[in-house]
Amino acid sequence: MTIDERKQSLVRLSTEKNRICPQPVKWDQFWRLIGTPRSEGLSPPLILSGWAFSTDRQKREAFQSHIRYAASNGLLDEAEQFIDKLQERDWHTCPEDRLDFDYGEALAKEL
Repeated sequence: MTIDERKQSLVRLSTEKNRICPQPVKWDQFWRLIGTPRSEGLSPPLILSGWAFSTDRQKREAFQSHIRYAASNGLLDEAEQFIDKLQERDWHTCPEDRLDFDYGEALAKEL
């Protein structure tokens, strides 16, 4: 299997069963695994305040960009091993019809 095919397989795996991204602690571990590449223009995980003020679609896109970064920078083996070890409880999930719901916006309206 080529690197591109492996990358696409990992992206597909990360969206199966309504998966969005790893839970915040696991996502931070993945970010550290790929070297916290902020200086390379890659956005950090949408955790902490980023969690509440981003949609699940944005979270999914950000995590997939981290997978693509890992594949492009020689870290695909490590990314695959990490993701393969995740259990279902380690994943944040969301039904497709709620991907664009903004919890932060909803919270702000309540205030």
